[in-house]
Amino acid sequence: MRFINELLALSTREEAETMIKNQAKELDDDILTTMQSVVDQLQSDKQTELAAKLQDYIPLVRKEIETP
Repeated sequence: MRFINELLALSTREEAETMIKNQAKELDDDILTTMQSVVDQLQSDKQTELAAKLQDYIPLVRKEIETP
């Protein structure tokens, strides 16, 4: 969760990409599941901007996890 909170606190997509790349070795498929759960919760709470922001980062995380 700390990773997700820090990701959402960043101002730009570029900062998020850098953070994701820097922490890629620590990430696994579980973070993708957690991120989607948080997106769903944010949407339920009508926090659509944050939900969209986090949804946008899921493919970036997936790419880094799948890159050997």
